[in-house]
Amino acid sequence: MIGEANKRAFHRMLINAELRIVVGQQHYAGLCKDLSATGMGISVKDVKLAIGDEVEVALSGEGVAPFSAKGKVVRCAGDGDIDYAVEFTSLS
Repeated sequence: MIGEANKRAFHRMLINAELRIVVGQQHYAGLCKDLSATGMGISVKDVKLAIGDEVEVALSGEGVAPFSAKGKVVRCAGDGDIDYAVEFTSLS
């Protein structure tokens, strides 16, 4: 039986793509670990985000179609490289 936490309306694609993250006026580099129709999992060094923070994200890199979105942080985890879940609020 699939637990409630594992039921997803949209499948996630596991990817390893360079990511640019903008928080306010600050720009950071990170890694997009997974992507779905409603959000993405990201990993960032030396950036402390909180649940509810608004971010702009943009994928880049070889073999990756250009993609950018605005979203909000909905989950935080990890030490060192911090992992975040971002829920999209608008796509471009």
